[in-house]
Amino acid sequence: MTNDEARFILRSFRADGSDASDPVFNDALRRADQDPALRAWLEHERSVDRALGGKLAEAIPASRSPAEIIARVKNRRQRQRTWQTAGWLAAAALAVLLAVSATLRLYPSQPDVHQLIRFALTDAGPARNGHRGTPPTVGTAETFPGPAGLRATVTALPALVDLKAVDCRTLTVAGHEVLEFCFGSGHRFHVYIALRGTFDTEGMGSAPLFSEQGQLAAATWTDERHVYTVVTDTGVDALRALL
Repeated sequence: MTNDEARFILRSFRADGSDASDPVFNDALRRADQDPALRAWLEHERSVDRALGGKLAEAIPASRSPAEIIARVKNRRQRQRTWQTAGWLAAAALAVLLAVSATLRLYPSQPDVHQLIRFALTDAGPARNGHRGTPPTVGTAETFPGPAGLRATVTALPALVDLKAVDCRTLTVAGHEVLEFCFGSGHRFHVYIALRGTFDTEGMGSAPLFSEQGQLAAATWTDERHVYTVVTDTGVDALRALL
């Protein structure tokens, strides 16, 4: 089953989780549990449904279940044509449109990449604890970043799903999964990695984006798989030279 097939099935999954025991959803839910990007998409869909349900409950008579209405809207092939003569149809449709507009603002599917950068600069501060060492896949901490340069060394890391199997921290930033490693002597470099598409990087271009906060500097870039943010206390100029 591909992610697109799983999304097609999970669009019918009710926000209250009452479909969890339905075997129709078993494979799609299992894939969502294994894929962070698909899981984030499903949680966003369910949050939208809950917001829609709240708005619909205000406009639709109690005899109509908001969950039932949402299921009919999202599954046009299955919905029954029972609203044609209902006097409250116009009010319900208006409530849906208003709820969708408000929900998209409240629950953005792609938070701006600057949220990741701000989090990384704060998390890598000297007062923070719980940072881990170098994963065995990139050599010793003392030799990092190596002759290829910092950007090439980080970008050459394995896929996110493989990185989770080694020594790292798993974090949640704006509702999305982020992994963090420490490199260099004294854990001087902090690398934060997320799946590309979980954060909005539109307009960044191919060159790294540099940021500063106090004594810390950060460089952020993307490839076809991931978005990376590296934080260090070397300063922006030194960080730029290391890339």
